[in-house]
Amino acid sequence: MKKCAEKSSILNLNRKRMRNLFIILLLVVCSGCRPGQTVLKGHIGNYHGEVVRICAEGQSDRRDTLVVDTLGNFIFSPANGVWSIYEISVKDHSPWVPVYIGAGDQVEMKLVLQQDKRIDVTFSGDRPAENAYLWAYCEAKNRRFWNDPEVKGISFRSYEDKIEAMRKALQEKLDKVKDEVTREKLAVKQHLMLQEHLLNYNWLQDEDRTPNADYAFFVKSIDLNDPRQANERIVESVIGWYLTLEPDKEENYQIAYLETLERKVTDRTIVDKQATRSVTGLFRHYSGNLDDVMAVYNRICSNDSLREAVNDEYKEYVRAFGNLMPGKPAPDFEMTDMTGKKCRLSDLRGKYLYIDVWATWCSPCREEIPYMARLYEHFAKDKRIALVSISVDSNVKTWEQFIEREKPAWAQYVVDRKTNAFLDKEYRIYGIPHFMLIDPEGRFIAYSFSRPSEPDCAALIENSMK
Repeated sequence: MKKCAEKSSILNLNRKRMRNLFIILLLVVCSGCRPGQTVLKGHIGNYHGEVVRICAEGQSDRRDTLVVDTLGNFIFSPANGVWSIYEISVKDHSPWVPVYIGAGDQVEMKLVLQQDKRIDVTFSGDRPAENAYLWAYCEAKNRRFWNDPEVKGISFRSYEDKIEAMRKALQEKLDKVKDEVTREKLAVKQHLMLQEHLLNYNWLQDEDRTPNADYAFFVKSIDLNDPRQANERIVESVIGWYLTLEPDKEENYQIAYLETLERKVTDRTIVDKQATRSVTGLFRHYSGNLDDVMAVYNRICSNDSLREAVNDEYKEYVRAFGNLMPGKPAPDFEMTDMTGKKCRLSDLRGKYLYIDVWATWCSPCREEIPYMARLYEHFAKDKRIALVSISVDSNVKTWEQFIEREKPAWAQYVVDRKTNAFLDKEYRIYGIPHFMLIDPEGRFIAYSFSRPSEPDCAALIENSMK
């Protein structure tokens, strides 16, 4: 009993020290604040060490990790001096929480992590109206109508009524925002979000649906040349809808998309931006010849600097994918196993390799793990093949803890930031999980292969080894 009491006493002492340390940190931060400095203070209920990140809205590639103490408290001071919407993400939880922080504001928020991985949030301090609105906006934006049985098969007019009810509820909160400029910006944001919901109607109905005249009238009424009426996603959806009216063009969808974009949009800036977005997206998700697509892009894009940059990127695309074709040797790289031992991909030659590129923070990656386990059991007695998982986690400790907890039976490796960048450049892996099949000589059988969750994955591997 004495040992237990001593351990409890030590734990309590450590908790007090951590609490005092955070209070000291808070005092230091606040004592160093200049008058009018912008500060966001937060508390996370039910916090158990989850990674918490923050970024300016729409800049998820520039996320900063928040320092959160053991009690769930954090402080953030934005670098810029103008108002902005930030987004806070908590690992494995949703949604991302928006927070409005104006210059000189002292904003406070409380997040509560729920067992179902949802997040509840309340705000206090400055900007209560803006943040109450943004949270309502967030919930409306994340409304998954395709999971609503009441929406299946209803008319477009009835669907419009649902969106209008959503708009009225949001507008009541938006009207409480006093600053006119801010209110107008949020109103445009709201309108675009609701337009996207309305456009989604087309995908909520059965595939054998008959054309809906009301929906067609709505789509045609959208002014694609007005940024207040159509953002990038809306332009893409509308052009895509026009192409559904011409099914004969599906054989070469990307060329048809660019040509339709040119016909339907007259603002050259929007055409250039949207065409560039479409083509560069292909560079990340396609592995075929795009010469015909590039010829159309170069004809319709009027921005010389954009066109030059895209053509340079295409040259790199052609070079990289030329090295990823079947029969080409897989580019070699270094990785580290759970014991800290380094090896190279070439060291694993001698067997067929079914490779899974993944990360612990990637939900679709984690969903494939049970299927990888089944695939491992399927080939357990087949000495010709090995299953290999390669993590791109930047936090090696998080990866190690995950592997220690889950204990997968097949080989596990992790790569560092330098190698991760190499994979981006030489393997063109922009999305994970990514699966590949390599032969015993280290040559590609398939740079992009079937996922283990796909029913015919094992059969496809077996056929490839014949």
